[in-house]
Amino acid sequence: MVLWNEYLVIVEVIPLRRVLWTHAWRAVLFCALFSGGCAWQRGRADKKTLRQSVYELWKTKPHWTRYIDFHKYVNEHKQFIQINGFRLCYVEKGQGECVILLHGLFGSKNVWRSNFMTLAEHFRTVAIDEPGAGDSDNPHQSVYRYNPEHLAKTTLEVMDRLNIKEAHLVGNSLGGMIALQIARDHPKRVKSLVLIAPAVWDYYGKIVKAGGLAFGFGPALATARPTAEFGNALLNDTVYNQDVLTEADRYYAVKSLMQNGARNALIEKSRELFNGDYLRKVSKTFTGLRTRTLILWGEKDTVLPPLIAHRLYEQLPNSEILFIPFCGHHPQEEVPRIVNEEVLWFISGGKLGQRCKMR
Repeated sequence: MVLWNEYLVIVEVIPLRRVLWTHAWRAVLFCALFSGGCAWQRGRADKKTLRQSVYELWKTKPHWTRYIDFHKYVNEHKQFIQINGFRLCYVEKGQGECVILLHGLFGSKNVWRSNFMTLAEHFRTVAIDEPGAGDSDNPHQSVYRYNPEHLAKTTLEVMDRLNIKEAHLVGNSLGGMIALQIARDHPKRVKSLVLIAPAVWDYYGKIVKAGGLAFGFGPALATARPTAEFGNALLNDTVYNQDVLTEADRYYAVKSLMQNGARNALIEKSRELFNGDYLRKVSKTFTGLRTRTLILWGEKDTVLPPLIAHRLYEQLPNSEILFIPFCGHHPQEEVPRIVNEEVLWFISGGKLGQRCKMR
């Protein structure tokens, strides 16, 4: 009887729920460590990130892994058109209003791997490999000038060939510059603009400092071998969190750089794009552009500092802007869920997607 009374006293002093909670958090911690350890071991074998391995371990397919579907679709449905004597590659899916995806200097259509399939559920979506990138040909600079004006004209030719009278243009970096030039010179062909860190104004980011302001990236590329290590070094400078890129992502990112003539094309693009005088001159011509515009910019972008975003926002009277924290130069790859929701919301006029809570 004495022992029973002592037990009741203990229960009153230490509630049963507290005892259960103590063991519960230990059980949760054990499960988390066990799952993480299993995922880490699987990731080591398959060269995958821990995050990707955890999702696969629990048989859950996250939103951002839709790039797997994208690569499968590209392999089965990529198409080519002949323009000015060379082949240009593109991939198309969906129906309705058209959305055209324009990649940046070091990219290809593969930078949209986490966005293409989502957009194609609601719009006719076209991702293009610009000349000198991806699966498109790499014409010599004596045949094709790799400046933004010429790239914009090529994009318009693709639109004409595909019978696209007007489209929403989504461009990252150099692709953003191309989109701006199309909207400036042919405003009736553009329904809206989504500019993801577009290469405008004269900037002094990490890559420009490394390459030299006078000639851009040309000297650096001319003396470097087009190896996977070199491509990965460039890629690492464009993202804030390198863990978001898997081995497959890195393979597709550097694939175009390894092709014949790709490095020369990249040098020519760089000479044009990293010329401060050219950027100052052409960027002024966008002032007063009335096209509906959404500007997305990573707060940790070291290639194009966010300061440029404020300058561009002041130029475009019909624009809105969103800064994404803990994100680098490629938000569509680093935070695809945010980019997809914002793009869907914007180009649909609020009928699709949802606005980010950071606003």
